[in-house]
Amino acid sequence: MKVFDSLKKQLGPGLMFAAASVGVSHLVQSTRSGASFGLELVPLIILVCFLKYPTYQFSSTYAQATGSSLLYGYRDIGR
Repeated sequence: MKVFDSLKKQLGPGLMFAAASVGVSHLVQSTRSGASFGLELVPLIILVCFLKYPTYQFSSTYAQATGSSLLYGYRDIGR
C-alpha cells in the first residue's frame, strides 16, 4: 500500500492536469470525426498533439513565473 500512496502522490497532479485537458468535447468530437472522416485526420491529430504539449508547458511555466494566468497576461498585452 505504501508503494501505491507514493505513486499516487507523484502522478496525482499530472493525472489531474491530463483529465482537465481532455474533456467531454474531446471524446465526443473525436468519435464524431472518426465516423465522418475515418483515418484521414490521423496525421493532423498527431500534429496537433505535438503542438498542444508545448502550449500547456508554456502556460503553466508562465503562471508559475508571474503568479498570473495566461489569460490575464494576454489581457495585459492587449491594453
